[in-house]
Amino acid sequence: MFLTVMCLILNQVHATRRVSGQWTTINPTVDRVRDSVDKVLRTDRLAPDSLVNTLDRFRLLARHSGNPVATVQSSYFDAEAAYNRDISQKQLHAMLDAIGKVDSVATPYEWYRVNYLRLKLLLYSEKDYPEAYRVSESLLIGAQNAGLRRETATIIANQGLLFFIINDYDEALRLQYTAREHFSGIGSPADSLKNELNLCNTLAATGNMAEAEKSLRSMAADPQVRLHHKIYCNTLMSLFYFTHEDSYAHKALDEALMTSDSVLQMKCLQNLSEIYYRDGEMQQCIESQKKVLGFFSRRNDQDLIVPLRGLVEIYDRIGPRDSALLYMRKLLASQDTFNRVQSTAIISRMKARSEILGLKNKISLTETKAALERDRSVMLGVLCVAILLLGILVAFYMRRRSQIERRMKELENDRLAVSLQNERLQNEQFQQAIDSQERELTSKALLLLNKNQLLNQLLEQIHEFDLPPGQEVSLIKKIRGHLNNDRAWDDFTAHFEQVNPQFFKTLKELYPSLTDKDLKMCAYIRMGFTAKQIAQMLSVLPESVNTTRYRLRRKMGLRAETILEDHLREI
Repeated sequence: MFLTVMCLILNQVHATRRVSGQWTTINPTVDRVRDSVDKVLRTDRLAPDSLVNTLDRFRLLARHSGNPVATVQSSYFDAEAAYNRDISQKQLHAMLDAIGKVDSVATPYEWYRVNYLRLKLLLYSEKDYPEAYRVSESLLIGAQNAGLRRETATIIANQGLLFFIINDYDEALRLQYTAREHFSGIGSPADSLKNELNLCNTLAATGNMAEAEKSLRSMAADPQVRLHHKIYCNTLMSLFYFTHEDSYAHKALDEALMTSDSVLQMKCLQNLSEIYYRDGEMQQCIESQKKVLGFFSRRNDQDLIVPLRGLVEIYDRIGPRDSALLYMRKLLASQDTFNRVQSTAIISRMKARSEILGLKNKISLTETKAALERDRSVMLGVLCVAILLLGILVAFYMRRRSQIERRMKELENDRLAVSLQNERLQNEQFQQAIDSQERELTSKALLLLNKNQLLNQLLEQIHEFDLPPGQEVSLIKKIRGHLNNDRAWDDFTAHFEQVNPQFFKTLKELYPSLTDKDLKMCAYIRMGFTAKQIAQMLSVLPESVNTTRYRLRRKMGLRAETILEDHLREI
């Protein structure tokens, strides 16, 4: 949950604040209205009428000025306003393409703002990380060449975030520390503080919790941070996850209510629900959990899993059990959807990481080759100018050529090394995918276990509901039908064979006498479940599980010193 909350601030990146004089000057009237539009877009999100009126006025002034740069500025502000209104990505791309031809040399700031908006669209809306990396590299070069210090720092910070997303934490830390150095002394508190939060996020992901907490406490005590409600709110929430101090959760909600960010408000309310549950304030807990659930259900958001799990725990604890069963069914359905989305996202990030690393290496190689080409051009120029020193220059040229050839050989070796590294990364990614599938498999088995536990509890207590005899018998029959339902096992088997594709086939080949029940038992034993857990999943007594385990050892002809679990894991 820590990482989820920390990522909230990352998705709220706005256009970089401008330094006076960076916009291309048109005339005093146009410049004054343009600055007003810029201010409204940055600070007046809750006043749509004011924004529309200011945009309309600037659009009219830009058209009457007859200056093409003023038209570009007006079109850009229309695009940024559209981005904040969640206009379709296709429409926004069309707008950006229409104004994206500005000259990076003649109008560097206009060029930067247009392409930075394109970067935000790629990074936060479309999640096209390789293309976002390409755009960020182009932006970084342009900002550096134009001397845009604040913009340079912001792009480096965004690159740090990008590498965090693709799980390259070492590179993320390097870039975030570099951004911190660039922000120092520039006077860009909001962008600098966002980078600090991202840095804390990366430190936590690498296990450096002490340094992350220290930095968060320092930020919470900084008066400058309190001027930015979203940043301060996310800082307080992160501290709550570290310390579990109630004051941080309450203060975070107060700060969230001072913003228009409904998602942030619901996250804070979820934190308070956990406090209510811990303190035994069940009615308040139920009300807040249902409010959070209702909000995320409308958005079809993956965050609805947390309130669903909370409601299952509450109703399982205080009743009624029918409500617990109802929310358990919703949780199971949501969890299955979430697992599929997560698996797709993991694979997508792994592919993006591989592609970005390839692009990074390609850029480095291209720069090296360009440097060599520049050296060669200089060499030829010297030869033309110093023709009288031909003998000396020829000797020098041959020596230089030898160096270049050696360097090219080194580059080829580097290319081979990069190829080997990519192969290693692919193997690591494959193993990560296997690990992810194993976690998903374990999760499904545990969900089946929890379902059977709940159904068995319901069977034991069903006589307490004082139902009519006919209805009670019907309900018992349905519950037992769910306990003996093989569809859950079929679903589990499908996922198990994805992770262990040859397991059942090999078992049948080695031990033809094994029954389907034996194969099911072998799968659960291989996953490390206890006899009690297996009994609950199969709806049998633990003694029956032990008997089956003894029968399996006899069928397999295992020696007394051979451990059944180890033997199955070797298959």
